[in-house]
Amino acid sequence: MRLRSTTALAACTAVAILAAIGTPARAAGGTFGVFPGVLTRAEMSQRLNTLMLRPAARPGALRGMSTYRGVPPVRTRKAKVAGWVSDGFGYIWGLNAAGKVVSYHDDCVEPGAGRVDHAGNLVVSCTVGGQFNGIPGNVNVYKAGNTRAPADIVLTDSNGGLPFDAFEDNAGNIYAVNAVNLACGPSGCSESPGNIVRWSVGNQSSGALPDTTYTDPNLFQIQSADIDAGGTIYLDGFDASFAPEVDSLSGGTATDLNISIVYPGGVYVVSPNGTAPALSLLDQIGTSGGTLYQFALPISPSASPIVNEATPQDFEHRCDPVAAGYATGGAEASLGLDGCKAMADGSPATDQWKVRLNLDYVEPFQGLFVPSDK
Repeated sequence: MRLRSTTALAACTAVAILAAIGTPARAAGGTFGVFPGVLTRAEMSQRLNTLMLRPAARPGALRGMSTYRGVPPVRTRKAKVAGWVSDGFGYIWGLNAAGKVVSYHDDCVEPGAGRVDHAGNLVVSCTVGGQFNGIPGNVNVYKAGNTRAPADIVLTDSNGGLPFDAFEDNAGNIYAVNAVNLACGPSGCSESPGNIVRWSVGNQSSGALPDTTYTDPNLFQIQSADIDAGGTIYLDGFDASFAPEVDSLSGGTATDLNISIVYPGGVYVVSPNGTAPALSLLDQIGTSGGTLYQFALPISPSASPIVNEATPQDFEHRCDPVAAGYATGGAEASLGLDGCKAMADGSPATDQWKVRLNLDYVEPFQGLFVPSDK
């Protein structure tokens, strides 16, 4: 997801989501803008609707939204869902094995990224809540087998966080990645650095507050994160100068991994049956419109990737990948190609992809397999 500066808002009003409020925008000179201190409610309303897309992608996203028919497909009563697509326009699409939409959830406002856990539960960030009134976004949990009904659990914290991503560790603790936090009053809103919050096992009923908070002093805005079996969190985002950065967070210590990226995207710890884990990192811009990296874990700063894969693009290189999910075994990935209203399923290691277009998609951010590799 992406946040924009006030200057960028004046230049572009296209609607989209998957980066985070206030996501940095590149200025004409090639440098990032400045995080605004206080925004009026009108400005914040615009920012809430331009979360995850890099500035160049927004006009195309707006055109795509203008063609959306607004009528979701008929849901199959006993749908067998083999995967989910998080669509920032407001739907989480359930797909069968052939990639056809057979069901959906529509109770998650502007879905971001998420995970399917080892039990088949779907955990997804819902970016927009009632931030103007101090109510943050949510993390929705749909238990395995819930293909039509509202979320079984709705988690939220007491601050004005904007959750771009949600994930779960091996013990079942649930985490939300708050891109930034907002404090809103009658006349405007101010931003403070993002964080990661956790709901521990036993503290996951609807309405429960997080019991643990993680901060990264290196980052102002956090885009995405995930956790490995040893408890190390990997996250990407922007520092206070809008420079992109990838960090690890362990024992309260944040380490810059010195990985060169242009625009932070989805972070995912690939856990193929519990063996040979890898860190998956998506650069939304990369060198040719998007790059998917994988790094062997454990990882040291300046490590070389074991996978360096250009993501599928159209002729104009505007497909704008956002995040990836992985199937059992960790070999197959599913990318959201937001700018092309499509998904790309395939193998990063062998450069074999199948692009699936769908007129129901508006802002497809991430594909999640059922079952997953988690």
